[in-house]
Amino acid sequence: MTRFLLTLCLMITLSGCSSVQRVEDMQARQWQQLGFTEQQLALPNHQGQLHYFVGEHSDKPALLLIHGIGGTAINTWSEVIPRINEHFYVIAVDLLWFGDSFSNQEATLPAQTQAMSALLDHLNITEVAVVGLSYGGFVTLDMMIHEPRVNKAIMISSPGLSLSDKEIAALNQRFNKSSSSDIFVPKDHHGVRLLLDNSFADFPWYPSFIDEQINQLYFAPNPSQKRALIDSLPSYRDQLLEQNVTQNLPPSLLLWGAKDKIFPLHLGMEFARLLSSPIVIVANGSHVLSSDAPDVVGDVINEFLAND
Repeated sequence: MTRFLLTLCLMITLSGCSSVQRVEDMQARQWQQLGFTEQQLALPNHQGQLHYFVGEHSDKPALLLIHGIGGTAINTWSEVIPRINEHFYVIAVDLLWFGDSFSNQEATLPAQTQAMSALLDHLNITEVAVVGLSYGGFVTLDMMIHEPRVNKAIMISSPGLSLSDKEIAALNQRFNKSSSSDIFVPKDHHGVRLLLDNSFADFPWYPSFIDEQINQLYFAPNPSQKRALIDSLPSYRDQLLEQNVTQNLPPSLLLWGAKDKIFPLHLGMEFARLLSSPIVIVANGSHVLSSDAPDVVGDVINEFLAND
């Protein structure tokens, strides 16, 4: 959920319509005006369906955008797309169990990577840069390790291997929750407001009843699968640490908000050290930098991915 989406939702609410879905539909039409087409991919072996948007510049370098928990391709990247569209062949995907993507597989991070690989196969992409936000950054890291077609990557507000059990416990304590999945997959509108209040640097005012609309569209569908994705991250991290996977990875960059209340900046600094990667810090940014600082995100994507 982006600040821009909430502002549009407020405008439509005040004009007599209260549908968050209609706001996302409006943004989808804006993507179409930029040359994007909306498509569905049936995954191999009848394992589900992947929903994605693909740009028109197939002669440009391929760029895969991956959203986080509680997001979709549309509501995460709408403010960034106009800043990068002319430079890349952009593919923006709804992760499995989000938006219009679904699967009958077990909800794990490797299942996400397998779906992304199937999409690259379908589009005949031989080389791709990947940008992932928050949970999407975990998927990005897994693709860096297991998908040889990834040539560069940017992880935004995503701590990867630096998210220790101690840091997870501190996160849960900050939110007064017993588990991280209770934070990222809220069960009601109160939990939605708590999460959103802590995800943006400059959160807009909007009527409280919209929280439940947001909950029903972005969090209520497939809650058990979404919770499983969060709950399985510690064991995924431990497996990667045992394999010493930080060697021979494609070039990467981290992008972090100095005011991130979800994953504080020191986690980004530690992850950058582990990866020997540069980190760009947004002074006034919080967690959802695609909304807090879309101009910075666009500039970083254009500059880092354009350099050899």
